[in-house]
Amino acid sequence: MGRSTLLSCLSFVLLFRALSVGQANASSEHILPAKIYNGYLVVVRGSIGNLENRNLAIDTGAYPSIIDESLARKLHLAGQKGELRVVERNLKSRAASLPSLQVGPMRATNLRVMVQDLTPISEVFRVRIDAVIGLDLLVHTSFRIDYAAKQVVFGPVDPLPFTAPIRWTDSMICVDLNVNSRPAHLLVDTGAASLLLFADRVPWAREISDDAVGYSNIGGQFRLRRIAAKSIELAGTDLGPSSVLVSEAHNMSPFHFDGLLATGVLPVRQISFDMDRQQFGWEPAATKADTKRARASNNRASAVALSSEAPDFGGTPCGVFGPGALCAMPATTRGGPLR
Repeated sequence: MGRSTLLSCLSFVLLFRALSVGQANASSEHILPAKIYNGYLVVVRGSIGNLENRNLAIDTGAYPSIIDESLARKLHLAGQKGELRVVERNLKSRAASLPSLQVGPMRATNLRVMVQDLTPISEVFRVRIDAVIGLDLLVHTSFRIDYAAKQVVFGPVDPLPFTAPIRWTDSMICVDLNVNSRPAHLLVDTGAASLLLFADRVPWAREISDDAVGYSNIGGQFRLRRIAAKSIELAGTDLGPSSVLVSEAHNMSPFHFDGLLATGVLPVRQISFDMDRQQFGWEPAATKADTKRARASNNRASAVALSSEAPDFGGTPCGVFGPGALCAMPATTRGGPLR
């Protein structure tokens, strides 16, 4: 498979029953061992319903979370007809209420998720992916991904050497940066392999793109334009050159960000999402292995997911999770795009 970006998107109203997210020892660290696939996809173990030791992909670009249809059958989940919107195509899917899900210190009950066949993703990464854990759960705690140590650490995070303020856009984690000195406002996405710009949002990307490259997702095979960007500048720091894909992305028009910032292609050792300080942080690559991992991530197939109209966490700050953190779940919400 070529590059792919999955944007999981609901095009209808999802009726949420009460979502309860509990955290054990919220004031201390909770470390989960992780496996890193293709240099960037972070997979940890967790429980889905009464099924334990399941492979869960951590994806900040996903909303809502997604479970594989084979698990939905095992759990006898009923569902409503829905739609997944992927780049260039919309797919039939369904939504269901998951009785329980646990990953690290987070426990959710009566969680509305999308049900989709994740076999194509599992085949790309050569590992069974049982679920994609999205921002509907990850928003409830600070955490960092240590690519070098291969672990995800939930709980309060110490500031990393470099930080950029989180800009909540459509209730998703975004940052401002420059691509070849041109401004862009991108969703921070741990589940994507390549930086991706939406040409409808940033027409200049269409003008400077050069060759076409293969791209595939669960919707099929496509061709996208590519920019050989000489510099990616984030919070005044030049992260170096990077290949950037450009999609017309007409079906992403409901969103107010300009594309996806794939964290796996950044030359970093670890990244953090500090919900208390509202910061995205990173530690630069320290070894050749760190740099090699980032280079291996680029030009890989992407995983996973977001929501067609913006997801809505309720927009109410909650002191438990830090100033400005979006922690209140609404009675209803709309979904939007799967990358």
